Amino acid sequence: MRVIGRLSCLAGIFHTDTVSGGSPLFRGRRVTTTQRSSAPPVTNGYTAGVFDLFHGGDLDLLRKARAQCARLTVGVLTDELAQTILGTRPFMPLNERLEILRNVRFVDKVISVTDPDLARLRAEFAFDVIFPGISRNGAPTEAEAARQLAGLDVRIAALPDLKDTRSVMVRSALDRARVA
Repeated sequence: MRVIGRLSCLAGIFHTDTVSGGSPLFRGRRVTTTQRSSAPPVTNGYTAGVFDLFHGGDLDLLRKARAQCARLTVGVLTDELAQTILGTRPFMPLNERLEILRNVRFVDKVISVTDPDLARLRAEFAFDVIFPGISRNGAPTEAEAARQLAGLDVRIAALPDLKDTRSVMVRSALDRARVA
């Protein structure tokens, strides 16, 4: 058998085509297709935060989360929810934060979060892995996610070595620059 050099990967399935017997040129030869026996399951990931003053730390979180799932949904806390959870309103309006995230290549879907109930969000958006992120950005902690999602067959995936840049740091630098 002669391999004709077509090796394609689509959704985790590998194909190797060999010369076929369907054409007079290839008469008498067979086609074989090999598939990886266990294609990776399609996983839907979820992470959330305020994503105010989008920065390298936010991008690092999204890049690392997307590398561990097939689709990534990002929840953006509304101004009111951010005020309740963090004690301060975001600098950027919600519509701008949503638009920025819609244009990040690692993000498949962006939603506005008005209620931090993870079980309700899981029922609505069917994610099977959650990436807690950094709790200082309004994301649930690992312990909180585990408590809220207990019994729902959702994997909690901590992302190690995230960049420690946070919007509060950027805001502080902007405030110092304004004073100077």
